[in-house]
Amino acid sequence: MASFKIPKGTTVIDTDEYDLIEQKRREAQRRLQEKQIEQFEGVSIPLPVMMQSAILIATLHASYNVYGSEPFQLIWKLIIFIGAQVVRRLTNKQKKMMEETNEEVGKKSSTKKKTKGKKGVEEVKTEEDTKPVEKPISPGSRFKFEVVYVFFLPFMLSLLYYPELININTVLMLNVFDGSLLTRSVIQLFFLMFTSQDELVLLRNFSAIVLNVSFHYVLTHVSKLKSLDNVDCNLFSILLTNVLFLAKKPRMDGEPINLPYNVLWGTLMAFLASTGINYMVSLPLVITKNKHVRSVILFTTFTISFPLLANYIIDVGDNTQTPIMWLLNYVQESKTRQKILFTWLSFLLVLIPNILIFKSKFSLNTSRKLWHFLILALIIYPFQVDPTFVKISLAGTITLFLAVEYLRYLKLEPLGNLLDEKLRSFADFRDECGPIIISYIYLIIGIATPLLIADSPVGLISLGVGDSIASIIGKKFGELHWPNSKKTIEGTLAFISTTFIVGYICKEYLGYFTHLTTGNWLLVCTLSGILEGNSILNDNILIPAFMLICEKLFTT
Repeated sequence: MASFKIPKGTTVIDTDEYDLIEQKRREAQRRLQEKQIEQFEGVSIPLPVMMQSAILIATLHASYNVYGSEPFQLIWKLIIFIGAQVVRRLTNKQKKMMEETNEEVGKKSSTKKKTKGKKGVEEVKTEEDTKPVEKPISPGSRFKFEVVYVFFLPFMLSLLYYPELININTVLMLNVFDGSLLTRSVIQLFFLMFTSQDELVLLRNFSAIVLNVSFHYVLTHVSKLKSLDNVDCNLFSILLTNVLFLAKKPRMDGEPINLPYNVLWGTLMAFLASTGINYMVSLPLVITKNKHVRSVILFTTFTISFPLLANYIIDVGDNTQTPIMWLLNYVQESKTRQKILFTWLSFLLVLIPNILIFKSKFSLNTSRKLWHFLILALIIYPFQVDPTFVKISLAGTITLFLAVEYLRYLKLEPLGNLLDEKLRSFADFRDECGPIIISYIYLIIGIATPLLIADSPVGLISLGVGDSIASIIGKKFGELHWPNSKKTIEGTLAFISTTFIVGYICKEYLGYFTHLTTGNWLLVCTLSGILEGNSILNDNILIPAFMLICEKLFTT
C-alpha cells in the first residue's frame, strides 16, 4: 500500500478533536455575522432617524394637501431612483460584511487532520485559531440620514417660495450621491430632460448644473471634507447657485428694485472675483522666498480689489451715484437709520472688547451663545422699524464674514493671524475638525435667510433664544438624553418653551407672525424643537430653514 507523507511541521489531530474545533469555528462565525448584522441594523433605523423621518413626512404630507400632486411629479421619479440607490448600497454592504467574515475565518493558518481508511491517511484542513477578529462597520461607510436634508430643504423652500425653480433645484440635489464627477453630471442631465422642453430654460438649467458642480468642487477642496462634509457642501453649493444665478433676473420697467438681493449678489460676485484675482497674483509669488512679503501683497490686493469691485458691480437703481455714495445718502436721509446704525456701532464697540476680556469667566458654550443673544437684541426691533435697511445690512454682513474668513484662512498679514487667534478662541469641536471656522458664517446665514426670503424672524428667535437656552440648560441641568445623542430632553423642552414665549411676545407687541394662530406657532416650535434634539445636522442651518417652512405651511 502506498504511504502518504505528511508535510513537516503540520499538526496532526484526531477526528474527535477536529470535530470540536470545526464546531467552535462555525459557532464563532455565526456570532460574528449576527453581531455585524445587529450593528448594521442598529445604525440603519435608530429612534432619532425614525423621529426625524416622521416629522419630515408629516411636513411633506401637509404640503401635498396644500399644493397638490403636480409639484411632486419629478420628486416621485427621484424617490424611486434614490430608493434603488439605497437598496443597492445596503445590499453591497451586507455582501461585503459577509465576505469580510468569511475572509477573516478562512485566512487562519491551517492544520491537518489524520484519519485512517482504505486509502490510508487523508489530509484535511482545519483552523488553528477559532476566534475570528470582529470588525465593526466603519462610520464613514454608513448611510448618512442627513443626506435626506439635501433633498428636503431645497425642495420645500422652492415649493413654498420659488415654485418656478423647484424642478432644477430637485435635479441639483442629485450631486450629493457618491460617484465620479462624470457619473453625477450624467445623472443630473438625465433627470434634466424631465424638467422642461423650452430650450432657453434647458440651457439655463444646464448652466446651473455646471455652476453647482463647480461650487461643490471648490467647497470640498477648500474644506477638505472636514470643516464641511458632503451634505454641507451640497447645501451651500445649491444656495450659491440659486443666489448668484437662478434667482437673478433682469428687472422689468417699473418693477421695484430689490435692494437687499442686489447688495448680496453684488458683494458675493465682488468677493469671488477678488479671490480669483488674488489666486492669479499668488502664482508668480510662489518663487518669493519671503513669506511675509507674499502675504502682505495678497492682503493688499484683496482689500483693494474687493471694495472697488463691489462699488462697481452692485446695482442700486440709480446710475447717477456709486453704491458707496448712495449708501451714505440712504443713511443720512433718515433719522431712524442713523439711530439704528449708531446703536449697532455703540453696542459692538462696547460689548466686543468686554466679551473678549471677560471670556475666561464663562464657559466656551456660554461665551458663544452671548453672540446669539446680542444679535437678537440688535435686530428684532430695528427690523420692524426699517426692514429694508436691516436686510441690506445683513446681506452685506454675510459677504463681509466670508471676507474675514478668507483673510483668516490664508493668515494674510497684518490681520490674518490676529483674526485666527480671536476666532479660534470661540471655536467649537466642529471648527476644530478642519481648516475653516464655519460657526459664525452658519450663524449669520441662519439668521439672515428667513429675513431676506420672507421677512421672518424665525432665525433670530430659534438661534438667538431657543438654541442658546437649549444648549445652556441641556449642558448644566440635562440628565435625560435623546437616544444616541448628546442632546437632552430638558434642552429640547427649553427650546420649545423659550421660542414659543419670545415668538408670542413678538406676535402680540411687535407685529410679527400676524398670519399665524397661537396654536400653530406652538406647533412650529414643538416640531422644530424635536427635530433639533434628534438631528446632527448643524442647527444654525437646519432649524431656521425648517421653521421657515413650517411657518409658511401653517399660515392661516
